[in-house]
Amino acid sequence: MECHWCQCCCWFVAWLFAGASSLISKALASDGRNYLEIIQRLRASAAIVLMQLELHGRLAGIEWQQEKNRLQQLLIASVLGLVFLSCCLFCAGLLVITLGWSTDYRLHSIVGVLFFYSAGVVLCYLRCKHLAALGATAFAATRAEIAADIALIRSQL
Repeated sequence: MECHWCQCCCWFVAWLFAGASSLISKALASDGRNYLEIIQRLRASAAIVLMQLELHGRLAGIEWQQEKNRLQQLLIASVLGLVFLSCCLFCAGLLVITLGWSTDYRLHSIVGVLFFYSAGVVLCYLRCKHLAALGATAFAATRAEIAADIALIRSQL
């Protein structure tokens, strides 16, 4: 599994080198000996870049907590679904056995329990399906923020 934080850092370093090379080429094109301006611009932008990196780290941490919470809920719903399915199968077996008995109330009670567990299986399945669909939006805010920052920095360089 690929680490999103490492991927973000790689993108940031690539952006930093691309921005620095663009800045150097612009300064050298205007004046061949304007190295002091290059150093001053890099120094001024370093604090802003570090602050943005810290904010992206915080955002990634918050989204990781949300993703862990979603996965935990998915696990709980899956385990409950398995328990309800096991009970449903057990009751289905009891239903077949009780069809041969002579009392009417045993059959109705087992059908009721079977219906209850079947409803639990359906509810857990729907919850798992919903939680699994939310996985595609994991870290969407972090990716959007990084893309917006890269676009803003490219437009200013």
